[in-house]
Amino acid sequence: MFGAVIKLWDKRKMFQIIHHITFVNDWFPSLFILLKNKENFFIWGPIGSNNPIDNKFIYLKKHQKAEKRKTIFLSIIRRLDVFFWMCKKKSNIIIGTSENVKNTVRIQDGYLHKFSYMPAIAIRKELLNNYEGKDLSKKEFKIITAGQLRYIKNFRLAIKSFSIFLKFLSKKERDLIQLQIVGDGEQKEELINYVKELKIEGNVDFKGQIKQSELMNCFKESHLFLFPTLENAGFVILEAMTNGLPIIALDYGGPKQFVKENQKLQLVSEKDNIQEIETNLAKKISFFYNNKKMINKVGKDNFDIIKNNFTWEQKTMNFIRIYNTLNVKGY
Repeated sequence: MFGAVIKLWDKRKMFQIIHHITFVNDWFPSLFILLKNKENFFIWGPIGSNNPIDNKFIYLKKHQKAEKRKTIFLSIIRRLDVFFWMCKKKSNIIIGTSENVKNTVRIQDGYLHKFSYMPAIAIRKELLNNYEGKDLSKKEFKIITAGQLRYIKNFRLAIKSFSIFLKFLSKKERDLIQLQIVGDGEQKEELINYVKELKIEGNVDFKGQIKQSELMNCFKESHLFLFPTLENAGFVILEAMTNGLPIIALDYGGPKQFVKENQKLQLVSEKDNIQEIETNLAKKISFFYNNKKMINKVGKDNFDIIKNNFTWEQKTMNFIRIYNTLNVKGY
């Protein structure tokens, strides 16, 4: 990045708007702030990062230690990096990937007027086929979850909640229910062993890493997307909503910013103790299982949210609106 700044230095007065679209990391500042002067405007973002994770969601000590190290490292960077403070002070507009960025970057009085938020991700328009609804006549009931098998995705919580849901049912009903886990990662063996520990191997299918086209087919054949992630993003949520799936997740970060309708039916507060959270997620699954017509109603609402708000075309228009708020000379 230094090289790019040096190359552009003599031309900096040519630019009226400098917009550094980051790799999302709010702790990794933009050196292009050095090109800022009184005659131009600087936009930083969308920036974002994941909030520190409460230990109640982290089941292994090694992951708790890793999370603590990460939190300390990011705190030091945000306090000591001079370019971070320059971006905060000199930016005309700061765009966060979610409202949470306001807290992680500590955008307080004096900077709040600069801040707005917009998710960094969007869906390709060609993936938005006409929503046809799910075939609810089949006896099988499929729940899907997907992503890298890492602790921040909370797959262990998803599995535990699914196992509690199964306890609400008769053996005959349980035989027709499946949780598909799509993805691979460092947690895979731990999760496989956890499924065995809960004695629900017959109801859980680890599909591993698959192509996106195959994932889309899995979404189409599923009834619910179970994803209690602790991220502030989550592209897979958009893909699931594009396929008309209700989202069972935490009222937090990524899911919260995409699930704009029917939140009480889909989202669970992350502030309760872990046992209450597990049970509440299971109850959400149970609601849709026992009220299958709501799957298509909520799924259609989710599809419309993505279609109307989260395509790349819509994202482009949002950026244009931001640019139009700037008093650029000559325009």
